[in-house]
Amino acid sequence: MLSIGELITKVQCLRLARTVAPLAARWPTVLSSRTTASESTAVAVAPAEQQKKVVKTSKAMKSYLERAKAHDEFMRIQNTEFKLGKRHLANMMGEDPETFSQDDIDRAIQYLFPSGLYDKRARPMMKPPEEVIPQRKAAEFDETGRPFHSMFYTSRPNYSKLLYDVVENINNLNGFEDRMMRKQLKPDESQKLEASGSEWIHKDALEKILLEDLTDTEYDNFVLAMERLLQHPYSYREQEFINRYRKPLLAKTDADQLPQPQFDADGRAFVTVYECLRKTARADVTVTVPGTGKITINGQDITYFEAIQSREQVLFPLVFADMVNKVDIVANVEGGGFAGQAGAIRWGIAMGLRSFVDADTIDRMRIAGLLQRDYRRRERKKPGQAGARRNRELPGKRLKPGAGSSSLEEHQLTTSAAMNMAENDRKRANFSALSNTNGAVIKMTTNTGTGKPGDIKKIVIKNFKTKPTLPENYQETTWQKLREAVIAIQLSKRIEYSLEELYQAVENMCSHKMDSQLYVNLTALAEQHVKANITPFMAESIDKLVYLKKMNDCWQSHCQQMIMIRSIFLYLDRTYVLQNPTVHSIWDMGLELFRDHIAMNTLVQARTVEGILILIEKERNGDAVDRALLKSLLRMLSDLQIYKEAFEQKFLVATKHLYQSEGQAKMEVLEVPEYLLHVDKRLQEENERLLHYLDSCTKHQLIVTVERQLITEHITGILQKGLDLLLEENRLTDLSLLYSLFSRVKNGTIELCASFNAYIKKKGRTIVIDPEKDKSMVQDLLDFKDKLDNIVTKCFDKNEKFSNSLREAFEFFVNQRSNKPAELIAKYVDMKLRAGNKEATEEELEQILDKIMVQFRFIHGKDVFEAFYKKDLAKRLLVGKSASVDAEKSMLSKLKQECGGGFTSKLEGMFKDMELSRDINIAFRQYMANSEGKELQNIDLTVNILTMGFWPTYPVMEVTLPQELLQYQSIFNKFYLAKHSGRKLQWQPTLGHCVLKARFDAGPKDLQVSLFQALVLLLFNYSPTITFEEIKAAINIEDGELRRTLQSLACGKARVVSKIPKGREVEDNDKFQFNNEFTNKLFRIKINQIQMKETTEEQKATEERVYQDRQYQIDAAIVRIMKMRKTLSHNLLISELYKQLTFPVKPADLKKRIESLIDRDYMERDKDNQNQYNYVA
Repeated sequence: MLSIGELITKVQCLRLARTVAPLAARWPTVLSSRTTASESTAVAVAPAEQQKKVVKTSKAMKSYLERAKAHDEFMRIQNTEFKLGKRHLANMMGEDPETFSQDDIDRAIQYLFPSGLYDKRARPMMKPPEEVIPQRKAAEFDETGRPFHSMFYTSRPNYSKLLYDVVENINNLNGFEDRMMRKQLKPDESQKLEASGSEWIHKDALEKILLEDLTDTEYDNFVLAMERLLQHPYSYREQEFINRYRKPLLAKTDADQLPQPQFDADGRAFVTVYECLRKTARADVTVTVPGTGKITINGQDITYFEAIQSREQVLFPLVFADMVNKVDIVANVEGGGFAGQAGAIRWGIAMGLRSFVDADTIDRMRIAGLLQRDYRRRERKKPGQAGARRNRELPGKRLKPGAGSSSLEEHQLTTSAAMNMAENDRKRANFSALSNTNGAVIKMTTNTGTGKPGDIKKIVIKNFKTKPTLPENYQETTWQKLREAVIAIQLSKRIEYSLEELYQAVENMCSHKMDSQLYVNLTALAEQHVKANITPFMAESIDKLVYLKKMNDCWQSHCQQMIMIRSIFLYLDRTYVLQNPTVHSIWDMGLELFRDHIAMNTLVQARTVEGILILIEKERNGDAVDRALLKSLLRMLSDLQIYKEAFEQKFLVATKHLYQSEGQAKMEVLEVPEYLLHVDKRLQEENERLLHYLDSCTKHQLIVTVERQLITEHITGILQKGLDLLLEENRLTDLSLLYSLFSRVKNGTIELCASFNAYIKKKGRTIVIDPEKDKSMVQDLLDFKDKLDNIVTKCFDKNEKFSNSLREAFEFFVNQRSNKPAELIAKYVDMKLRAGNKEATEEELEQILDKIMVQFRFIHGKDVFEAFYKKDLAKRLLVGKSASVDAEKSMLSKLKQECGGGFTSKLEGMFKDMELSRDINIAFRQYMANSEGKELQNIDLTVNILTMGFWPTYPVMEVTLPQELLQYQSIFNKFYLAKHSGRKLQWQPTLGHCVLKARFDAGPKDLQVSLFQALVLLLFNYSPTITFEEIKAAINIEDGELRRTLQSLACGKARVVSKIPKGREVEDNDKFQFNNEFTNKLFRIKINQIQMKETTEEQKATEERVYQDRQYQIDAAIVRIMKMRKTLSHNLLISELYKQLTFPVKPADLKKRIESLIDRDYMERDKDNQNQYNYVA
């Protein structure tokens, strides 16, 4: 036995050759007809003149042939018994056994188990053995004994194959993981398998699946292998394989969980049952109500199954639940054989029908075993097969072969047993009036044996030789006897005669051709009684409830009477009625009489239906009513086949009027949440009525009527009155109920989705348009999106329509304000990346960046975002403001994945410049240490070399630097240009920053300042007090920049310089002196770098650069299109430009760029057609 590690190592190179299995039907052609199960005969496969090749029959093949022979013998016996049973059934029906077909068998069984006496949905079945008994299993090896299973010679082939499948799945997942890592993609956490509510199947269950006994060690290896597969980050790709060997921890069975029906586009209710298993077959079954009886299996009709037995398996739940031609079935099945597939579909149909039948039917289905899943992988062997239970034997002893007996063992009756049977027949009561035994001969013979157990006694019974005669008035006297019995039954009195005697009288009259008149007399007598029963129902003044109870008592009595009468006249029902198709059975005759003379009476029917409707209305109004009475009366209408015409339409009209007025009244007084609860309560009440007393055929129309009056008619009012409030207050429970109710009606979710979209646009526009909310705009958008995503997930069942509508609405309102959302999103990213881990952990920061990318996808002006993001990124990199390099690179990766490499090429170039600058600074320090820097003051100089094409454009500003800094600047120029000849360095003092060491009375401090701040502070080394004009002349800084710099030093939180006179604004006459009394508890003090803050001019400059870049892109796109097409009309050119440009643009802007290119001779107007352009090479 290999360990899991060995399997993983060896499965890479192990490939077992599989032998193609011949069909079992081909065995007779493989073996010689002379070969038997007890011989080992060589089969000639070549001509005599050639060298003979010998193929010996293996022991396994011998065993298989013996089992095949036993199976054939068993089938022979079964066919004999079937033919015998068919003959008996034909004799009972009085027909010729030789011409008795399968249709005649089915008709006879249907007649012998009619409705009213037995349940017509649970009749027995009599089929030929070939249709009922499955075919014998094919051989597992060829004629040479070579097995077909690739692991037949392992101790447990199925177990070994399972472990190899596990390892193969692990290797496949490892390969997939490698491919995803190369693409820099991570596993989808939302699809991670949840194992908390289930466990691995137990050892005994696994043994039943594999049909093999396992040791504890082997089971532990199986669990270890499956756990390794389950823990794989991409295990959800093998979810079906894993779930096959897990079971839920909950004790509640599937049979107790009634699935709630959903509704299709046509408003029809449907239930889908998944994971319908039988043997190795797996099916998904959808039951739709109402339907026409259409059954679709893998795209075909029921003829998908060729075997009649398989078709009956599929139809059986429908027949049992009386749902034939009332539902549509769609099944998708795979795996296993046809028998297993039929079993899987049968179980799925039964489970689905639970949602559309009453509780009584569900109980009967459970008792019949329809709701019990068959977990067997191997069924009990049929009688006659090896290992099967022995058949029951007839009374008597098993006789050994002896004189007068055949070579095979037979069951015979002993002499004493035969005598006992004859005596019992003699003593049996005879109720016939024709008890004459003249001519009956009973002859007993014995053989000449010695009386030993092998001796046999025989009994020969011969028919009458003469036909008995009837008394002259036999018909009249016998009918009088039967008439008295029928009247006694009708009047609920005691019958003077025994039932056996009455039954025999009917049989005798039928045997002597009196059956026709007997049927006429019985019909007339029953009709007379039924007519007499209508009198009490014609009274004028009678209470409705009392009237209904009388009607129910009359119906129940009639049914009981007809059952009793039919049991007496059963022989008439089985002979005369069956032989005359135009004649109704006795039970149907009784129903027809009651329907014609009582139920169809205009006054009786009107009062009955009116009373039923009044009781239902009272129950709807909250009163308690007798549901059993309602159920009995409605069943009466259904059995009499007048349910639809007499009751259903009136009931639906009353339901419509009730809920129409109720819906209008409730909408006026109730708030939307309360109204939704009321509608849900009403629907539950109607479903309860369907379960308790209404016929199932009314279900669809009733529910549709209620839904139309309470939901469909008020969709607009509900949405206008309450949807915005529910969404605004985030009332998840009410929203879930709203979605559930709207999903029940046609176009309900469409209307809800449209209103949902309108709310998002309206609410989102208020967030984006108002300039006063710019500071919180992005955070508000993120919170708004999270809130709506939560609603779609928890309340709207993750409906894709709502998700798409949400995205469309966001894209609409975010772009209502041109460019500003893109700018603010870039600023928000800058704020989060500056804060880093101070405000959130790495995981939380990653989630925030993912949410920002969702908002980024909505904006059209992605180039605006790129311009502001690049400017802010430059500041973070140059000033060292970025809190996390990993977060920076993660954001860059997200942008690249979303927009492509062209969008992030410059941003990536900025990071490369910073990395190259670090290497250059290391080399420069070594250079200074070895040569130039020995005689200079020790200043730690760091220079960032920026490629102008990658970084934002900064204004060139000349300033006067101290002599020390000029020396270092000159040395670095010499050092860099020596290594990179042909390049030009342009210094940007606006981006510089310094750390100065200052000495105050309180002690030394380190000051972290900008370059401009450092130049001002260094002036105080030469003079303690300096005027504004002196500072301006000394360092030559632009006036506005100098004022902001002095303001940060003298008016900020860290006032290292004192301003004379005091004040917030810097004037030309102000004086400044170094503040020796400055104190601070920190050693290193950071003074705000005002020049790094974005000014209005810088913002406008950024927007202008974006506008200029867009013009360049438009020009390039026009030239590219015209160069390829040579000649193009104006409209087609505009259409092509809209397809290629990634930013929003107006037609007027495109027209200006076209005119500009015409002026610069890149293209020209066609001389013959001014609306057409030609490319100028």
